[in-house]
Amino acid sequence: MRALSGHKVASGLYNKRSEVIREAPRFMENNEELIYQMKLDRLRAKLAESERDMEEGRFTELSHEEIGPFFARVKEQALGTYCAHATVPVGNTVRGATEGAQR
Repeated sequence: MRALSGHKVASGLYNKRSEVIREAPRFMENNEELIYQMKLDRLRAKLAESERDMEEGRFTELSHEEIGPFFARVKEQALGTYCAHATVPVGNTVRGATEGAQR
C-alpha cells in the first residue's frame, strides 16, 4: 500500500499518501455496482462453460459416497495443500449421482 500510494503521489494525481488512502474506500463504494456486475458476469460465464461441458459429455459422474471426498480434494487443491500428483481435472464438470440416495 505504501508503494502504491507513493506512486500515486509521484504521478501528481494526489498531494499526499493520506489522500490516496482516503480515496480507496470511496472508490470501492462508488464502484460497488460495477464490481458486483463484473463478478456476476464472471460467474455466468463459468456456468455457461459448465453447461457446454455437460452437453458435450465432459463430466465425471460420482456416486453419493464419492462426492464428499472429491470436493474435499478440490478444496485442498484450491488451498494449495494437496499432493501435486493427485489432481482433479480442470475444465470438467462433476455431476453427482443421487439415484438411491436417501434425503
